Amino acid sequence: MRHKAANRCLFRIPALSGRGKPASFQDTGRFFFRRTHWLSIFHSMSSERYIQLIQDLCATVGLANVDNVLEARTIEVEGFDVRLDCFDSDAEAMYANFHFGTVTAGRTLTVFRLMLEANLLVYAQDQAQLGIDTNTGGVILIIRLPFSLGIDGQGLADLLAHYAEHGRYWRQSIIESSDEMFEGIASGEYFWLRA
Repeated sequence: MRHKAANRCLFRIPALSGRGKPASFQDTGRFFFRRTHWLSIFHSMSSERYIQLIQDLCATVGLANVDNVLEARTIEVEGFDVRLDCFDSDAEAMYANFHFGTVTAGRTLTVFRLMLEANLLVYAQDQAQLGIDTNTGGVILIIRLPFSLGIDGQGLADLLAHYAEHGRYWRQSIIESSDEMFEGIASGEYFWLRA
């Protein structure tokens, strides 16, 4: 059964290149994947919870090839590349990293200030944080998802759909906005944060 999030939000698996990384990241050189089977990468209890959650997410949104998702650790949600990770150093959680887009030259410092405001006023309560990827200039939202919340595939699908809305808002209002709108937001003439 597909969940309601799957009906209003597009989930898909980015195509894998021959080197085992998502095709959309081929040219950036930012992500490196070893050509090993995903089961050999994961070995802790948190990895088992992570694998189970990803399998449940794929079943919920109708993604048939779970192995590709587990190997690449990346899905696409409403046009945003989302990296889903699990680390032994934080065995009690998984992470979702949204890539919102690249900041236009000349706006980086102002966008960084706006991201700091958003981190303090909006994202701190969600265990999330906005930042800029220094290699690409892209805006990234990193979300920590504790396993203790008991989140399942349906809950994760809803959460990813929710943050895709945040991504659209950031793209339209900050990253791809006209110079006039951007200057209005940067000067404080317009309120730009919404809860």
